Amino acid sequence: MQSIVRNFKGIIYGFCTESMVTGENIDQLKLRKELESYGDSLIVAGSTEKTKVHIHINNRENVIYLGLSEALSGTINSARSTASTLNYRDRIRIINSRNLSVAYALLARRAGEAIAEGATVTEVADLLNELIPRTRLYAAVPTLDSLIKSGRVSKMKGIIANLFNLKPLITIDSEGNAEKRKS
Repeated sequence: MQSIVRNFKGIIYGFCTESMVTGENIDQLKLRKELESYGDSLIVAGSTEKTKVHIHINNRENVIYLGLSEALSGTINSARSTASTLNYRDRIRIINSRNLSVAYALLARRAGEAIAEGATVTEVADLLNELIPRTRLYAAVPTLDSLIKSGRVSKMKGIIANLFNLKPLITIDSEGNAEKRKS
């Protein structure tokens, strides 16, 4: 146990950052060497096609947190609370994506591309705030079973919809709320 404790000395435990790197012939040792100066608790694991990266980033000056839709998730409020508690409110840009799933991932991807192109934190935040109102998620639900079980659709409506083989189309509105679309 003492050797485990010794390994954790000096770790700052900064902002936990996780990502998935995909591609061909990913060199995990090279990736680890490129990232190790950015923080502590670095984990690089996976295959040559897909590698997960976990690191506690120590730079607290340039943080953008792109959160899931505030209307559907508590992550934005948690981020605000944490930033306030740590007195980082002025140094962390917390952005409500007003989206989920693929739409959220597309926003995050575009932010990453802008960072790779040399954009500043302010430029990335401005870009995201410009893209968010133009980004929409539409999802066709193949079966109503999970919606019925969760109570989002009543049993009677579910039976009728299944009887007529109806499939709802769900989207996220401009405020980040889920809404059913009429087809």
